[in-house]
Amino acid sequence: MTYAVETILNPRSFVYASNADALVLQSITPETRLTFINSSVDVGSVTPNYNLSASNQNFFIRKDATTIADFGMNFGAPLVYVPGTVRAPHFEIPSADANKRSIILKDFNRVSDHQFAGFGYSNGRIEYQLPNKLGAHAFYASATSDASLELVRITTDGQSSAQVGIGTTYIASNVMLHVAGTTVVDGNLTVQGALHFDRTGIVQLDPSTSKIASSNLPSRLLYLDESTNKVDPTYLPQTFQFQYLRGQKNVGIGTRVPQQRFHVQGSGAFSERIGIGTFFPTARIHALEPDAVIPTMILENNVGGSVLETRVSSTPALTVVGTHVGVGIGTSVVAPQNALEVIGNAHLTGTVTCSNLTARGSIALANLNVVDGPNTYIEQAQYTYDGISQPAIASYIPFLFDRGIGTSNITTTNGAPYVRFKDCGARIDGEFVLSSQMYVISDARVKHDITPLEDPLARLERLRGYSYTLASGKKQVGLLAQEVLEVLPQAVTSINDSPTDEGDHYAVSYDSVVPLLVEAIRDLSKQLKDMKASAAHTFIRTYK
Repeated sequence: MTYAVETILNPRSFVYASNADALVLQSITPETRLTFINSSVDVGSVTPNYNLSASNQNFFIRKDATTIADFGMNFGAPLVYVPGTVRAPHFEIPSADANKRSIILKDFNRVSDHQFAGFGYSNGRIEYQLPNKLGAHAFYASATSDASLELVRITTDGQSSAQVGIGTTYIASNVMLHVAGTTVVDGNLTVQGALHFDRTGIVQLDPSTSKIASSNLPSRLLYLDESTNKVDPTYLPQTFQFQYLRGQKNVGIGTRVPQQRFHVQGSGAFSERIGIGTFFPTARIHALEPDAVIPTMILENNVGGSVLETRVSSTPALTVVGTHVGVGIGTSVVAPQNALEVIGNAHLTGTVTCSNLTARGSIALANLNVVDGPNTYIEQAQYTYDGISQPAIASYIPFLFDRGIGTSNITTTNGAPYVRFKDCGARIDGEFVLSSQMYVISDARVKHDITPLEDPLARLERLRGYSYTLASGKKQVGLLAQEVLEVLPQAVTSINDSPTDEGDHYAVSYDSVVPLLVEAIRDLSKQLKDMKASAAHTFIRTYK
């Protein structure tokens, strides 16, 4: 009978058995071997060869006389010993009872779970074991091709306290954490025991006097009274009444490179007053500069934000903007064209000098002078009216207004014959009283398209004179603008001052009605002359 394996492998020998013991090898010696030799060995030699060797205690895989693997039992537990290097793409120790003896680097007591060097996995953690408490866990990194650098060491003090060294191979006694180099702590640092410093270079109190010698003040230590958080003067000599802290170098908070004696990088909070140039500040910030050549304070902003902002109950009080040279009082917004912008009332005592003054409300001045070098444009003056001297504003240039003017008198200066309202009219809501003549420019040289009025009598007959009462209750006589508008529209204008939606009000120029009267009288005069001439002619004919 031929089996498939015989056909595929074509072996020299084939053993088939009906039970598990297909081939049994037995030797009268303590060791039984199965040796493999192929055609690559030298003629007349039996090496190199591989063999499987078994005894009652171990099973070996060898090459010549060298053991490759040793399989056996260790106190009832399977044991595999490989004296050489073991390489595998994946190495796993599956065990339901995994512990720190999973991988043993060196075993000092096979029946103990503690006296060995190795590691394992248990309950979500990797456990490392040393055979005694004087050992150390050391972590290295390659420094060069010939040397390694120890980074971290974990050991004990020989008793039961753990010690950790970072950046050092030596950990001082009674030290739990020894760091060689700069340490940065991002977060809180809590020390439940004593915190010790290297006091080298720090002056300490003399135990006999509990004082510090005035010639040897501390350069790096400030003694504070815990109850008041101030310097405790009892530590200072009785004769010392000057500075409490003397520094040899710059002090930095938030920076490792302080540029001045005291350099703070970041925000700071002060619960007391700050004195600059004074030991007795009388305000939250008190700056005193005894040298008049330099300013007491400079506030500068080069990125566009406000240089200074002050508030009263969250309302802007004084603002110095950083976008341009501008100051705001009562506002934090200053238009680019303004150097000073005030929202609210302003009371000024003294001289105000400016190149442009714009007011959106009223201006009340005790004295006003507008000058430009030697030229005076507006000044405070006195004028006499009806024998009474009164204060006034004298203007030597045209005065322009776009708001109302409240005054009791308007007069001229330097002997000017009149006050001129240039390029505008005048609106007078009350009576207009003249102590002299009123003249209207009517020179023919300033007129053109001159045409006599037509039908003056017919137009005049359509007008009537009325007596009436104004809304103020005052009685007057005059014409109705609507009737004048129909016959002489040139004498009527509209004024947009109606307090309701009834439309503009009409105003009549009574001077413009005079030409109509003149022409009407001329027509009447002509008619009268014609009537006289006609009557005389009729009388002569009748008499003849």
